[in-house]
Amino acid sequence: MMTPQVPETDSTSGEVPQEMFDAVLDDLLANTGGTRADVTFVKAEQVTWNDGSLGCPEPGVMYTQAIIDGYQVVFSVGDTTYDYHLSDRGSFVLCQNSFSPGTGDGTPTQ
Repeated sequence: MMTPQVPETDSTSGEVPQEMFDAVLDDLLANTGGTRADVTFVKAEQVTWNDGSLGCPEPGVMYTQAIIDGYQVVFSVGDTTYDYHLSDRGSFVLCQNSFSPGTGDGTPTQ
């Protein structure tokens, strides 16, 4: 297993800022009880979410109807994939019901 690393960069480059990457990695480790050695980094990319749900709508919850710039970071631990969706302001959600960024059509990403 590799230790996840994303180069430190500003958000204008399209890469996830290191501080945000570290926050979701810390959340992953807290949720799984794992260590960095248990985590495989899958991908990180800049995306545009269709609304305030960040592509992870919960039934019965209303969301801001505005385009949200952000990021998607995906890790795996063992056979389980963890899909984090972030806003460019630093809020994030571990997405259980993910949808393709910006589509709003309910198309699962996995």
